[in-house]
Amino acid sequence: MTWLPLSRVIQAKKVLVSKSGNSVAKKSTPAQEKKAARKAEIAAAKAQADLVKNASAFLPMTSLPQYAKYASNGLELEIEHLNAEAMTPELREAAFGQMEEGERPAGGMASLSDENMQFLVAKTASNAVGFAAFHYGFLDEVNVLSLDWIFVSPDSRRKGLGKFLQEALELTAQQTQMKGVVAAVPQAWSSTHPSKRFLFELEFKMDAMQPQGKSAVQIISKIYDAEAQELLVHRAEAMKKADKAKTKLSRSAFADANMGAGSLC
Repeated sequence: MTWLPLSRVIQAKKVLVSKSGNSVAKKSTPAQEKKAARKAEIAAAKAQADLVKNASAFLPMTSLPQYAKYASNGLELEIEHLNAEAMTPELREAAFGQMEEGERPAGGMASLSDENMQFLVAKTASNAVGFAAFHYGFLDEVNVLSLDWIFVSPDSRRKGLGKFLQEALELTAQQTQMKGVVAAVPQAWSSTHPSKRFLFELEFKMDAMQPQGKSAVQIISKIYDAEAQELLVHRAEAMKKADKAKTKLSRSAFADANMGAGSLC
């Protein structure tokens, strides 16, 4: 299995037009540049799709056998890796049944039914007591593992299970050449919310890239790769400048409209 580094994905979007063996590069026509740019976009999209496809085939409990069992603080658990098809409605309902209202995914149970979703399930001999849902994707151009949901039943909390599942996901991200782990959490959650505080304690931070405009979610992340972090910061700064320019233009247009209205009085 061949992994594509972040630099390969980014470089696929850059167009270099030159002629080998000729000291003077031939100037491309606008049509040729447009065609080359489109070709580069298609190559980049394919590289991204291949990266996610390869990562999705990774089997965490086979490659990380040290996380196949959890035996600590009075818990004796098997950790099972399931894809969306294997995660039965009964298991989803069992998880929801243990959750309080504020702990449930914002999109409800349906949000965990996407075919790309994968799960780690911590089970006793009789029932499941811990769940983590995730998928592979991109934050801007950075390939990441997205943590969609993590939950430990009340009776099994404060025994290290949540941290154990998160560690398994972080190693999974690293083994599949993801550049970090991200989580979209409700905007309404304060910094003291238990789930948000849990991630902050594991060295997650507010990500430089945040949804534009009014959003119900905020992005927190743990990015391992320095190049990826630099790219996200650069893109975030560019987006802020673009927003400021747009706001300034809108205010200017509003002022002009008011002046025009005043001249009619």
